[in-house]
Amino acid sequence: MEVVPAKPYFFGDIGFWAERTDVHKAAAQGQVPELQRLIQSGASVNMVAVDSITPLHEACIQGQAQCVRLLLDAGAQVDARNVDGSTPLCDACAAGSLECVKLLLEHGATINPALTSRTTSPLHEACMGGGASFQLLSMSDETENVKSFAFLVSNMMPTRVYMRGLGLGLGLGLGYTCMCVFRGENATCAVCHYSPLPSLFIIIIIIHCSLIIGHALCSKVVMGEYSLRGNGMYGQGELALRSADSRPPVRVTSGNPDCVQLLITGGAHLEAYELYSGTPLHVACANEQVECAKALLKAGAKVNAARLHETALHHAARVKNVDLVEMLVEFGGNLYARDNLDKKPIDYTKPGCPTAACLQFYESTPLSLQQLSRVSLRTALGTRALEAVSKLSVPSRIIKYLSYC
Repeated sequence: MEVVPAKPYFFGDIGFWAERTDVHKAAAQGQVPELQRLIQSGASVNMVAVDSITPLHEACIQGQAQCVRLLLDAGAQVDARNVDGSTPLCDACAAGSLECVKLLLEHGATINPALTSRTTSPLHEACMGGGASFQLLSMSDETENVKSFAFLVSNMMPTRVYMRGLGLGLGLGLGYTCMCVFRGENATCAVCHYSPLPSLFIIIIIIHCSLIIGHALCSKVVMGEYSLRGNGMYGQGELALRSADSRPPVRVTSGNPDCVQLLITGGAHLEAYELYSGTPLHVACANEQVECAKALLKAGAKVNAARLHETALHHAARVKNVDLVEMLVEFGGNLYARDNLDKKPIDYTKPGCPTAACLQFYESTPLSLQQLSRVSLRTALGTRALEAVSKLSVPSRIIKYLSYC
């Protein structure tokens, strides 16, 4: 009898979404009447699909606030965890959905869930939005010529991509993603094995049959191939692809600094430490979320907190964001901190670029006594700074200065 080698096992072979219920689908797609009908007919709102994903997870990552309310009112578990330990609040923050975040908190969602090696806090997730490490991408159902979808990569950190309306039957299988790694003007598509980066694998495994079966066509989402119609490079807006095949526009939903502020007000741990990305401030700076970083710093986040000796200022220098650099230095960022590669922030810049010039200026021009006094006072007060400063019996002008207003 001839021995035939076993066929490689991929989830796509058996239907990755076989366990996904109608409640999951209605919640993800925002089909409120259908979801109401299913709930009234007795369908479970806590049924888990692959990776322990509940309908509430689905609704939150898609920012479907009405569905979130329906599910919560029907008894959905507000702190249900998926296989990576992420809660619906983590997903709502990742999607930048302020309304969903408010609903979850009103129903008692835990604002500081226990972290694992594969879990990020809701505050981390809120700080990721809009930069290169998380973008919620959706394409219309009419998209027919997209054979594959690529993760964006920034600082070797994969973007988590969630797809709406794109066929989910394409499957490479557990633990694989497609990454589009950019080197200069060239984009090289490669199938990379899954590594336990935070929440990379929460909702949908991005699958890539096309590469395996030889299709060359890959939907490349490349900076420079699209134009922005919105509020700035990393702000909310619509990115219109300038591609030859005239694909529909890809929408990018950025994180909401208001989500960050809401979490801070609710008592989120500012120094929550995630194994792969450090503190929320590290995440905000790595993703150029200036307003999120400012909210964290004003609330008392430690500006020189380190991960592998790397500070937020290292991240700001690496992404070449002058606004971030200036803000971090004003809050007391250490210009001379060295990371595990023995590099200072300025070592991550190119000579003559605006970021390098900014760092050189601060190295040669130390902060004034007035600025140093503000840094010292706020460092001593820590997370109590805003409240304590507002109660000082000093002119409002001084209070505004001490509060970085």
